[in-house]
Amino acid sequence: TYAVWNRGFAAIAAENLLGYDAVIWQTGSNGSGLVAEDRSALDAYLADGGNLILAGEDILETLYNQGGSARLWYQLKLRVSYGTGDSGNLDVVGQAGTVGEGLSFTLTGGDPDQISLLANQPVEEAFQFGNGEVAGIQTTYGDYLVLTLPFGLERVPDSADQAAIIDGALDWFGLLDPTAAGDTPLAGMALMQNAPNPFNPITKISFVMDQIGPARLEIFNARGQLVRVLADETIE
Repeated sequence: TYAVWNRGFAAIAAENLLGYDAVIWQTGSNGSGLVAEDRSALDAYLADGGNLILAGEDILETLYNQGGSARLWYQLKLRVSYGTGDSGNLDVVGQAGTVGEGLSFTLTGGDPDQISLLANQPVEEAFQFGNGEVAGIQTTYGDYLVLTLPFGLERVPDSADQAAIIDGALDWFGLLDPTAAGDTPLAGMALMQNAPNPFNPITKISFVMDQIGPARLEIFNARGQLVRVLADETIE
């Protein structure tokens, strides 16, 4: 179940967010930031253990320009700081062991002066610009998780890469597990759908075994030819 809220039509309140497993707050490149009522709604959602993807090239810049409590909000809540107004680079590279692992793309459209971030603790750098400056942060602070991107998702030119960012975040949130909380565990042996699909350049393949034993996982192409053996071992 999902819902779409157009922030340009009406303000959003905490009760509109509570109950959703994840929120994607995407402002694109329209100069939008987060006003006080937006931050209040997100505060309540995150305090309830929410999961947030916050993407838009002008979000942090507008908060930075507001100063005061607006700056404190992203410093304390997101655990990031405004880096530079121009990173001098549009190449984005995902970092190993994070949402961005295996991803690499060049931002298109939008402003040429792409801002960078500074990381406060405790966080992980999910993406870097080609010059090493921070282009995305995973916040692991308190009981909530936030992926902060200082660019709009529409600037990622390949839709498969856009989907991979979202899928990677949802997986990090724990929302793509094959046996999510409350589900009945799968009995016997089962092979899950790989995710993301389609993918470039990586995907995750999950399978379930009901006991310790030998397992062999093979990849075949559309003509039935063996391409690769991913696993051939005793697995718990």
